[in-house]
Amino acid sequence: AVTLTAASDTKTYDGMPLTNSTVTAAGLPAGFTVEATASGSQTNAGTGANVVNDDYIIRNAAGEDKTADFTEVTKVPGTLKVNPKAASITAQNANKIYGEADPTFTAIVTGAVSGETITYTLSRTEGEDAGTYEITVTPGNNPNYQLTSQNAEFTIQTRPITVSVENRTVTYNGSEQSGNTIYTFSNLLAGHTATITYTPPRGTLVGTYSDGSYDIGSLNITNGNDTVTDNYTLTATTAGTLTINPATEPNVFTVVARSSTNNVYDGTVKSATGFETLEFVFNGNTYRVSGLSTSDPSSTGVCSLTNKITGTPVVKDANENDVTSQFKVDTVNGTLTIAPRPITVKADNKTKVYDNNTDTDPELTATDL
Repeated sequence: AVTLTAASDTKTYDGMPLTNSTVTAAGLPAGFTVEATASGSQTNAGTGANVVNDDYIIRNAAGEDKTADFTEVTKVPGTLKVNPKAASITAQNANKIYGEADPTFTAIVTGAVSGETITYTLSRTEGEDAGTYEITVTPGNNPNYQLTSQNAEFTIQTRPITVSVENRTVTYNGSEQSGNTIYTFSNLLAGHTATITYTPPRGTLVGTYSDGSYDIGSLNITNGNDTVTDNYTLTATTAGTLTINPATEPNVFTVVARSSTNNVYDGTVKSATGFETLEFVFNGNTYRVSGLSTSDPSSTGVCSLTNKITGTPVVKDANENDVTSQFKVDTVNGTLTIAPRPITVKADNKTKVYDNNTDTDPELTATDL
Protein backbone atom coordinates (compact mmCIF):
# COMPACT_ATOMS: atom_id res chain seq x y z
CA ALA A 1 0.00 0.00 0.00
CA VAL A 2 1.20 3.49 -0.87
CA THR A 3 0.65 6.41 1.45
CA LEU A 4 0.76 9.98 0.18
CA THR A 5 0.99 12.52 2.98
CA ALA A 6 0.40 16.26 2.46
CA ALA A 7 2.78 18.54 4.34
CA SER A 8 1.73 20.33 7.51
CA ASP A 9 2.89 23.89 8.12
CA THR A 10 2.52 26.74 10.60
CA LYS A 11 3.21 30.48 10.78
CA THR A 12 2.18 33.67 12.57
CA TYR A 13 -0.63 35.66 11.05
CA ASP A 14 0.61 38.18 8.51
CA GLY A 15 -2.45 38.71 6.37
CA MET A 16 -1.15 36.42 3.66
CA PRO A 17 -2.41 32.84 2.99
CA LEU A 18 -0.40 29.92 4.33
CA THR A 19 0.10 27.18 1.65
CA ASN A 20 2.40 24.18 1.23
CA SER A 21 2.08 21.91 -1.82
CA THR A 22 4.65 19.37 -0.67
CA VAL A 23 3.58 15.68 -0.61
CA THR A 24 5.69 12.82 0.72
CA ALA A 25 5.22 9.17 -0.38
CA ALA A 26 5.69 5.98 1.58
CA GLY A 27 5.36 2.30 0.46
CA LEU A 28 6.56 2.77 -3.14
CA PRO A 29 8.55 -0.07 -4.75
CA ALA A 30 12.25 0.51 -5.23
CA GLY A 31 12.97 2.90 -8.06
CA PHE A 32 9.42 4.26 -8.17
CA THR A 33 8.67 7.98 -7.66
CA VAL A 34 5.54 10.00 -7.27
CA GLU A 35 4.54 13.34 -8.68
CA ALA A 36 1.94 14.80 -6.31
CA THR A 37 0.84 18.18 -4.93
CA ALA A 38 -1.27 19.26 -2.02
CA SER A 39 -3.92 21.97 -1.98
CA GLY A 40 -4.84 24.01 1.07
CA SER A 41 -4.82 27.62 2.27
CA GLN A 42 -5.16 29.24 5.69
CA THR A 43 -5.04 33.02 6.03
CA ASN A 44 -6.71 33.87 9.33
CA ALA A 45 -5.60 32.56 12.68
CA GLY A 46 -6.72 28.98 13.05
CA THR A 47 -6.18 25.63 11.28
CA GLY A 48 -7.13 24.23 7.90
CA ALA A 49 -6.59 20.97 5.95
CA ASN A 50 -3.85 20.56 3.36
CA VAL A 51 -5.25 17.87 1.02
CA VAL A 52 -3.34 15.65 -1.46
CA ASN A 53 -4.66 16.37 -4.93
CA ASP A 54 -6.10 13.47 -6.98
CA ASP A 55 -3.90 14.09 -10.01
CA TYR A 56 -0.85 12.43 -8.55
CA ILE A 57 1.31 10.25 -10.92
CA ILE A 58 3.38 7.25 -9.85
CA ARG A 59 6.26 6.43 -12.18
CA ASN A 60 8.64 3.49 -12.39
CA ALA A 61 12.39 3.76 -12.67
CA ALA A 62 12.01 4.21 -16.42
CA GLY A 63 9.70 7.13 -15.84
CA GLU A 64 6.63 5.33 -17.09
CA ASP A 65 3.25 6.17 -15.57
CA LYS A 66 2.25 3.18 -13.49
CA THR A 67 -0.44 4.92 -11.46
CA ALA A 68 -3.11 2.51 -12.59
CA ASP A 69 -1.15 -0.37 -11.13
CA PHE A 70 -1.57 1.06 -7.65
CA THR A 71 -5.11 0.58 -6.50
CA GLU A 72 -4.52 0.96 -2.80
CA VAL A 73 -3.21 4.50 -2.32
CA THR A 74 -3.94 6.25 0.95
CA LYS A 75 -3.95 10.04 0.99
CA VAL A 76 -3.20 11.63 4.36
CA PRO A 77 -4.02 15.35 4.69
CA GLY A 78 -1.69 17.77 6.43
CA THR A 79 -2.60 20.69 8.71
CA LEU A 80 -2.05 24.37 8.00
CA LYS A 81 -2.01 26.41 11.19
CA VAL A 82 -1.87 30.22 11.49
CA ASN A 83 -1.11 31.53 14.98
CA PRO A 84 -2.47 34.91 16.18
CA LYS A 85 0.00 37.75 15.85
CA ALA A 86 1.11 39.44 19.05
CA ALA A 87 -0.05 43.07 19.25
CA SER A 88 -0.49 45.66 21.99
CA ILE A 89 -2.83 48.55 22.76
CA THR A 90 -1.37 51.17 25.10
CA ALA A 91 -3.74 53.88 26.27
CA GLN A 92 -2.22 57.34 26.55
CA ASN A 93 -2.48 59.47 29.67
CA ALA A 94 -4.84 62.41 29.33
CA ASN A 95 -6.06 65.34 31.39
CA LYS A 96 -8.52 68.18 31.49
CA ILE A 97 -9.34 71.12 33.72
CA TYR A 98 -12.25 70.76 36.13
CA GLY A 99 -15.49 71.73 34.45
CA GLU A 100 -14.36 71.12 30.87
CA ALA A 101 -15.46 68.35 28.53
CA ASP A 102 -13.39 65.18 28.30
CA PRO A 103 -10.83 65.14 25.49
CA THR A 104 -10.78 62.33 22.96
CA PHE A 105 -8.83 59.46 24.46
CA THR A 106 -6.08 57.90 22.35
CA ALA A 107 -3.96 54.78 22.38
CA ILE A 108 -0.85 53.56 20.61
CA VAL A 109 -1.29 50.25 18.74
CA THR A 110 1.74 48.17 17.83
CA GLY A 111 1.98 44.88 15.96
CA ALA A 112 -0.86 45.36 13.50
CA VAL A 113 -0.32 44.08 9.96
CA SER A 114 0.16 46.92 7.51
CA GLY A 115 -3.17 48.22 6.28
CA GLU A 116 -5.17 46.56 9.07
CA THR A 117 -6.92 48.16 12.02
CA ILE A 118 -7.17 46.62 15.45
CA THR A 119 -10.45 47.56 17.04
CA TYR A 120 -10.82 48.67 20.65
CA THR A 121 -12.67 51.14 22.86
CA LEU A 122 -11.40 53.45 25.58
CA SER A 123 -13.41 54.48 28.61
CA ARG A 124 -12.67 55.99 31.99
CA THR A 125 -13.84 55.70 35.54
CA GLU A 126 -16.79 57.97 36.20
CA GLY A 127 -16.29 61.19 38.17
CA GLU A 128 -15.94 64.93 37.59
CA ASP A 129 -14.14 66.12 40.73
CA ALA A 130 -10.46 66.96 40.52
CA GLY A 131 -8.38 63.81 40.89
CA THR A 132 -6.99 60.80 39.02
CA TYR A 133 -9.12 58.27 37.16
CA GLU A 134 -8.29 55.16 35.10
CA ILE A 135 -8.59 54.97 31.33
CA THR A 136 -9.47 51.38 30.45
CA VAL A 137 -8.71 49.59 27.14
CA THR A 138 -11.40 47.19 25.94
CA PRO A 139 -10.27 45.24 22.83
CA GLY A 140 -12.80 44.56 20.11
CA ASN A 141 -13.13 41.40 17.97
CA ASN A 142 -9.62 40.86 16.64
CA PRO A 143 -9.29 37.04 16.15
CA ASN A 144 -6.07 37.29 14.21
CA TYR A 145 -4.23 38.98 17.07
CA GLN A 146 -3.12 38.00 20.53
CA LEU A 147 -3.56 41.32 22.29
CA THR A 148 -2.08 42.81 25.41
CA SER A 149 -3.38 46.12 26.69
CA GLN A 150 -2.13 48.82 29.04
CA ASN A 151 -4.50 51.17 30.81
CA ALA A 152 -3.65 54.83 31.46
CA GLU A 153 -4.40 57.67 33.86
CA PHE A 154 -6.87 60.47 33.34
CA THR A 155 -6.28 63.50 35.51
CA ILE A 156 -8.85 66.19 36.21
CA GLN A 157 -6.81 69.21 37.20
CA THR A 158 -8.08 71.88 39.57
CA ARG A 159 -9.52 74.92 37.85
CA PRO A 160 -7.35 78.04 38.23
CA ILE A 161 -9.16 81.16 39.42
CA THR A 162 -8.13 84.66 40.41
CA VAL A 163 -9.72 87.27 42.66
CA SER A 164 -9.37 91.03 42.53
CA VAL A 165 -10.71 94.21 44.12
CA GLU A 166 -11.01 97.49 42.26
CA ASN A 167 -8.98 100.48 43.41
CA ARG A 168 -10.74 103.34 45.20
CA THR A 169 -9.95 107.04 45.17
CA VAL A 170 -11.34 109.46 47.76
CA THR A 171 -10.73 112.99 48.99
CA TYR A 172 -9.13 113.79 52.34
CA ASN A 173 -11.77 114.39 55.02
CA GLY A 174 -9.78 113.92 58.21
CA SER A 175 -11.41 110.60 59.08
CA GLU A 176 -10.12 107.09 58.46
CA GLN A 177 -11.33 105.86 55.09
CA SER A 178 -11.46 102.38 53.60
CA GLY A 179 -10.74 100.82 50.22
CA ASN A 180 -13.31 98.84 48.26
CA THR A 181 -14.52 95.59 49.79
CA ILE A 182 -16.30 94.08 46.79
CA TYR A 183 -14.18 91.39 45.15
CA THR A 184 -14.58 89.66 41.80
CA PHE A 185 -13.55 86.11 40.89
CA SER A 186 -12.56 85.15 37.36
CA ASN A 187 -12.84 81.75 35.63
CA LEU A 188 -15.51 80.38 37.97
CA LEU A 189 -17.89 77.92 36.38
CA ALA A 190 -21.41 79.17 35.71
CA GLY A 191 -23.63 78.64 38.72
CA HIS A 192 -20.72 78.42 41.16
CA THR A 193 -20.38 80.96 43.97
CA ALA A 194 -17.12 81.87 45.71
CA THR A 195 -16.52 83.78 48.94
CA ILE A 196 -13.34 84.86 50.69
CA THR A 197 -12.45 87.10 53.62
CA TYR A 198 -10.86 90.33 52.44
CA THR A 199 -9.49 93.15 54.60
CA PRO A 200 -9.31 96.42 52.64
CA PRO A 201 -6.57 99.03 53.08
CA ARG A 202 -7.36 101.91 55.41
CA GLY A 203 -5.89 105.36 55.77
CA THR A 204 -6.44 108.90 56.99
CA LEU A 205 -3.68 110.98 55.48
CA VAL A 206 -3.17 111.91 51.85
CA GLY A 207 -1.39 109.08 50.02
CA THR A 208 -1.87 105.61 48.53
CA TYR A 209 -2.46 102.55 50.71
CA SER A 210 -1.94 99.06 49.31
CA ASP A 211 -2.02 96.82 52.36
CA GLY A 212 -5.31 95.06 51.58
CA SER A 213 -5.10 91.32 52.26
CA TYR A 214 -6.98 88.07 51.67
CA ASP A 215 -7.44 85.17 54.07
CA ILE A 216 -6.69 82.38 51.59
CA GLY A 217 -7.85 79.74 54.05
CA SER A 218 -11.34 81.23 54.07
CA LEU A 219 -11.94 80.53 50.38
CA ASN A 220 -15.23 78.69 49.94
CA ILE A 221 -16.81 77.73 46.63
CA THR A 222 -20.23 76.14 46.28
CA ASN A 223 -22.35 74.70 43.52
CA GLY A 224 -25.83 74.85 44.92
CA ASN A 225 -25.66 72.95 48.19
CA ASP A 226 -22.39 71.21 47.30
CA THR A 227 -18.98 72.47 48.37
CA VAL A 228 -16.55 72.30 45.45
CA THR A 229 -13.62 74.32 46.81
CA ASP A 230 -11.15 71.45 46.33
CA ASN A 231 -11.80 71.54 42.59
CA TYR A 232 -10.27 75.03 42.32
CA THR A 233 -6.86 76.59 42.84
CA LEU A 234 -6.57 80.28 43.63
CA THR A 235 -3.59 81.27 41.51
CA ALA A 236 -3.53 85.07 41.92
CA THR A 237 -4.95 87.70 44.25
CA THR A 238 -5.08 91.42 43.57
CA ALA A 239 -5.80 93.71 46.49
CA GLY A 240 -7.30 97.07 45.64
CA THR A 241 -5.48 100.25 46.62
CA LEU A 242 -6.92 103.22 48.50
CA THR A 243 -5.79 106.62 47.26
CA ILE A 244 -6.60 109.67 49.38
CA ASN A 245 -6.23 112.84 47.32
CA PRO A 246 -5.82 116.33 48.76
CA ALA A 247 -8.96 118.33 49.25
CA THR A 248 -9.83 120.32 46.12
CA GLU A 249 -10.55 123.40 48.20
CA PRO A 250 -8.61 123.54 51.48
CA ASN A 251 -10.76 123.69 54.57
CA VAL A 252 -10.48 126.99 56.44
CA PHE A 253 -9.66 127.49 60.11
CA THR A 254 -9.79 131.06 61.44
CA VAL A 255 -7.45 131.84 64.33
CA VAL A 256 -8.58 134.92 66.28
CA ALA A 257 -6.31 136.84 68.64
CA ARG A 258 -7.95 137.86 71.91
CA SER A 259 -9.27 141.39 72.18
CA SER A 260 -9.93 143.53 75.26
CA THR A 261 -12.11 146.47 74.31
CA ASN A 262 -14.46 147.20 77.21
CA ASN A 263 -11.81 149.05 79.21
CA VAL A 264 -12.14 152.54 80.75
CA TYR A 265 -9.06 154.31 82.05
CA ASP A 266 -8.56 153.68 85.75
CA GLY A 267 -4.81 153.89 85.99
CA THR A 268 -4.28 150.11 86.15
CA VAL A 269 -2.60 147.90 83.50
CA LYS A 270 -4.89 146.45 80.88
CA SER A 271 -3.81 143.83 78.25
CA ALA A 272 -4.98 141.60 75.34
CA THR A 273 -3.04 138.30 75.19
CA GLY A 274 -3.11 135.01 73.31
CA PHE A 275 -5.82 133.48 71.13
CA GLU A 276 -9.50 132.79 71.42
CA THR A 277 -8.71 129.13 70.60
CA LEU A 278 -6.19 127.07 68.70
CA GLU A 279 -8.32 123.92 68.55
CA PHE A 280 -10.84 123.31 65.80
CA VAL A 281 -13.21 120.53 64.82
CA PHE A 282 -13.65 119.43 61.21
CA ASN A 283 -15.81 116.50 60.15
CA GLY A 284 -15.92 115.32 63.74
CA ASN A 285 -12.13 115.36 64.13
CA THR A 286 -10.12 117.70 66.35
CA TYR A 287 -7.15 119.67 65.04
CA ARG A 288 -4.69 122.02 66.72
CA VAL A 289 -2.87 124.98 65.19
CA SER A 290 0.65 125.84 66.31
CA GLY A 291 3.47 128.05 65.06
CA LEU A 292 1.66 131.36 65.71
CA SER A 293 2.19 133.98 68.38
CA THR A 294 0.50 137.23 69.45
CA SER A 295 2.04 140.62 70.26
CA ASP A 296 0.12 140.74 73.58
CA PRO A 297 -0.19 144.56 73.96
CA SER A 298 -0.68 146.12 77.42
CA SER A 299 -1.16 149.72 78.70
CA THR A 300 -2.26 151.82 81.68
CA GLY A 301 -3.33 154.76 79.62
CA VAL A 302 -5.97 155.48 77.04
CA CYS A 303 -5.08 153.55 73.88
CA SER A 304 -6.15 151.45 70.90
CA LEU A 305 -3.51 148.79 70.25
CA THR A 306 -3.41 145.75 67.92
CA ASN A 307 -2.88 142.22 69.28
CA LYS A 308 -1.07 141.15 66.12
CA ILE A 309 -0.70 137.50 65.02
CA THR A 310 2.61 136.48 63.46
CA GLY A 311 4.27 133.20 62.47
CA THR A 312 3.66 130.27 60.12
CA PRO A 313 0.70 128.10 61.07
CA VAL A 314 1.11 124.33 61.43
CA VAL A 315 -2.01 122.14 61.65
CA LYS A 316 -1.83 118.73 63.33
CA ASP A 317 -4.49 116.12 63.87
CA ALA A 318 -5.20 114.24 67.09
CA ASN A 319 -2.39 111.79 66.23
CA GLU A 320 0.13 114.60 65.79
CA ASN A 321 0.20 114.15 62.01
CA ASP A 322 1.09 117.32 60.13
CA VAL A 323 -1.89 117.99 57.88
CA THR A 324 -1.19 121.66 57.20
CA SER A 325 -1.45 121.15 53.45
CA GLN A 326 -5.12 120.20 53.79
CA PHE A 327 -6.15 123.42 55.49
CA LYS A 328 -6.04 127.19 55.04
CA VAL A 329 -5.46 129.14 58.24
CA ASP A 330 -6.83 132.67 58.30
CA THR A 331 -5.87 135.03 61.12
CA VAL A 332 -7.78 137.89 62.72
CA ASN A 333 -5.83 140.31 64.92
CA GLY A 334 -7.21 141.39 68.26
CA THR A 335 -7.48 144.90 69.79
CA LEU A 336 -6.71 146.45 73.16
CA THR A 337 -8.79 149.53 73.77
CA ILE A 338 -8.76 151.80 76.90
CA ALA A 339 -11.33 154.58 76.70
CA PRO A 340 -10.97 157.94 78.53
CA ARG A 341 -12.68 158.01 81.89
CA PRO A 342 -15.72 160.41 81.82
CA ILE A 343 -16.00 162.97 84.69
CA THR A 344 -18.64 165.66 85.75
CA VAL A 345 -17.54 168.95 87.36
CA LYS A 346 -20.15 171.07 89.37
CA ALA A 347 -19.39 174.68 90.23
CA ASP A 348 -19.97 175.54 93.89
CA ASN A 349 -22.49 178.28 94.73
CA LYS A 350 -20.91 181.52 96.10
CA THR A 351 -22.34 184.78 97.60
CA LYS A 352 -21.03 188.22 98.67
CA VAL A 353 -22.48 191.56 99.95
CA TYR A 354 -22.70 194.23 97.42
CA ASP A 355 -19.95 196.79 97.98
CA ASN A 356 -19.38 198.12 94.53
CA ASN A 357 -15.95 196.52 94.53
CA THR A 358 -15.30 193.92 91.89
CA ASP A 359 -12.06 192.92 93.41
CA THR A 360 -13.63 191.40 96.45
CA ASP A 361 -15.48 188.43 94.79
CA PRO A 362 -15.11 185.18 96.70
CA GLU A 363 -12.92 182.36 95.34
CA LEU A 364 -14.77 180.32 92.83
CA THR A 365 -14.63 176.48 93.36
CA ALA A 366 -16.01 173.34 91.79
CA THR A 367 -16.73 169.79 92.94
CA ASP A 368 -15.86 166.62 91.01
CA LEU A 369 -18.93 164.42 90.97
